[in-house]
Amino acid sequence: MEWGEIECNEFLIGALNQPEDATIFWTLDGEPYDYGVAALTYTFEEDGCHIFTAGYETPECPAGVFAEVEICSDCTGTSDLFGTAASAASFEVWPNPTNSALFWKETDFAGGTTLLIHTLDGRMVMNQEVFSASGSMNVAQLPEGWYVVTWAVKSREPVHTKLRILR
Repeated sequence: MEWGEIECNEFLIGALNQPEDATIFWTLDGEPYDYGVAALTYTFEEDGCHIFTAGYETPECPAGVFAEVEICSDCTGTSDLFGTAASAASFEVWPNPTNSALFWKETDFAGGTTLLIHTLDGRMVMNQEVFSASGSMNVAQLPEGWYVVTWAVKSREPVHTKLRILR
């Protein structure tokens, strides 16, 4: 699951990498919130924190797969609610937002890397093998909107970051 602030107290939350035949559902603080969408926006009406859960079921996995994120109105949050180790944030992209070129840099480059860009509904729109610690890719063909950039390195947890394309 990935989240980011759109503007003051408004957040975009997206479920990532679910199978095409997945049935997605969301809860907010333990109560049903939305169904069937891979991304949603939420606006805080008052200060505080909320826990969002995204889950999906497939015919092959009827028990489902779940992820939680806590987001607070002061723009803090965590997706580490289950105590799992997060990937080191040695990867960065810029400019963000962009409309043509997207640059990247990895401070701990080890090879065997792929740079992926997905729409918020999980559809892969770009897939590029990476051979150096820094570089760029042309994203001018992507329509305006929000995307998720994934830096996938063999033998490490992938790093995800949000990307906005403006026209």
